[in-house]
Amino acid sequence: MNFLVDENVDRQIADCLRSMGHNVEYVAEKDAGISDDEVLEMANKKLHCC
Repeated sequence: MNFLVDENVDRQIADCLRSMGHNVEYVAEKDAGISDDEVLEMANKKLHCC
């Protein structure tokens, strides 16, 4: 399963999901500080890309 994890979520949750075999993009690792609108846009692009 694919997850886009916002930066306000604890890193341990993203790491746990990864350890369970999920594909996780963690905003804090990629684009820390982006606006909520940008996070939503990123999520929508991922949803419609495949």
